[in-house]
Amino acid sequence: MRNVTYKSIALSTILIVILFLGQQQLSTQRPLPLIKISKQESAINFSDELIQIFSTGQSRLISSLIWIETLMESDLDHYGADDLGSWMFLRFNTLNRIDPYFYEVYRYGGQYLSIVKNDRKGATQIYERGLKLFPEKFWLNYHAAFHYYFELNDYKRAIPLFEKIAFTKEGKRIAPFLSSLISRLRLKHQYLSEESYLLAEHAYRQLPKDSNLGKRLYRRLYAIRCQLDLACLNGKGRDCRTRDLDGIRYISHNGTHGARNPRRCNSK
Repeated sequence: MRNVTYKSIALSTILIVILFLGQQQLSTQRPLPLIKISKQESAINFSDELIQIFSTGQSRLISSLIWIETLMESDLDHYGADDLGSWMFLRFNTLNRIDPYFYEVYRYGGQYLSIVKNDRKGATQIYERGLKLFPEKFWLNYHAAFHYYFELNDYKRAIPLFEKIAFTKEGKRIAPFLSSLISRLRLKHQYLSEESYLLAEHAYRQLPKDSNLGKRLYRRLYAIRCQLDLACLNGKGRDCRTRDLDGIRYISHNGTHGARNPRRCNSK
């Protein structure tokens, strides 16, 4: 019986490896199309039932392979629809079924869906699942609250998550500004503030800067900094920053300050 089990595990592992290698081989041999095809249209999502059969007894191995493959294929195209149909959400959904306790899917997968793919509904679902299994994880609460705050403008859902981590040892050490942010949200529901910039900055620091997620979050960080700076300059505030996050000086015309690239200043 033990030999049969070992043989079945070995066979299923070989089959999974063949699936991935075959996919890579087909993609390299396929002639390049004249018309660009989005990743949303070309992505291959494996049947959950088929993957579960192959991953019996080795769910972490299979989920790790799919996770790596998904990150390698990640793109910067917004999805935006509200139908849980983005290819990355479908991949993460498969990973959830294979290995519900794969923490990185919740922490980083939620960020990808929220910030990169603009799949708000998919990100919300991933975060909700993750928080049920890992309710005390600092960064999962942090990023989920970030999602509710910036993407959904849902302060009622963001505040309890901020409060859960703000006064922990980790929260006081990593993000001491959270208590001030919570006060602003409770009293004024103010959307952008220095605290919200620090919130985004801390999230950005946790990522590889050359990753798709890091690049997209930097765009968000740049826009927040730009909007805060121009509000200060045009409001005749004190100690206002005169250069953007790239070190480029803001322009001034007839006493009004502006960004050299207004679209970038207001982008998400």
